[in-house]
Amino acid sequence: MPGAAIAVIVIAVLLVLGIIGYILFDMFSGQDRGDDAAMPAPPPPAGAPESPGEEDSEAPSTPASEVRSFAAPSGNISCTIDAERARCTIASFDYEPPEKPADCEIDNWGGIVVANDDGSGFSCAPAPEAPEAEPLDYGESIEAHGMTCTSARDGMSCTSDATGKGFTVARAGVDFVN
Repeated sequence: MPGAAIAVIVIAVLLVLGIIGYILFDMFSGQDRGDDAAMPAPPPPAGAPESPGEEDSEAPSTPASEVRSFAAPSGNISCTIDAERARCTIASFDYEPPEKPADCEIDNWGGIVVANDDGSGFSCAPAPEAPEAEPLDYGESIEAHGMTCTSARDGMSCTSDATGKGFTVARAGVDFVN
């Protein structure tokens, strides 16, 4: 067999193995992508039935020691920042989220928002268990993994330092910057 044919076969096999490995990694690593609603390429675009790289599993893909976990003083909004995204869960809200995607199986639809460099949106993936949240007083910010989240009396804002894409979530509503 000619050397070029062998090289093409090897590349094709590596490509297929890489795709399968990525799919398995995505399924079991807790990325905010799976069945979420709204983020682009690590998450589908805002409003889409998927979110910025949503977790499909219970554990974040970033080691716990590298996950920043924090909460607003009210305790109503809790967030994490890991290597893939910033993610906030709001326990009680007054806004009406977009229609729940048919394949979304979480009860708290509209209560989980995510953002990364690619965009932001609602998430259908269940929130993974996070390390104990540190309090983030109003007016304070946390920066990690290229994301900055700021706590304010009127909600929590998380933004990609590189692209400016992100969200503000509050009891009254959610604003996405995509």
